[in-house]
Amino acid sequence: PQSAPQPGGNVLGIERAIFDTHGQQKSLTSLRSGELVLVKLEVTAKRNVPDALVVDLLPAGLELENQNLANSSASLQENG
Repeated sequence: PQSAPQPGGNVLGIERAIFDTHGQQKSLTSLRSGELVLVKLEVTAKRNVPDALVVDLLPAGLELENQNLANSSASLQENG
C-alpha cells in the first residue's frame, strides 16, 4: 500500500510516532539507510479489553535491532 489504512473501530485508538536518537520526531519518508530510530506506540481504549493484541508490522526496508545486545557478550564461554 502507498499509505496506512484508515483507522477503524470505535474501542481502541493506536498512534505511532517515530523518533531519532536525539528525540526529534521523524517521518517514515525521511529515513535513510542505517539510521537508528525509536518507535512509540500509544494505545488507548474506551473500555476494558482484556484480550487485546497489538501487532505493529515493520514497513518494508526496516529491521529490528535489539539494543540490549550492544552491551552483552555473545560468548558461550562466559556462561559457564
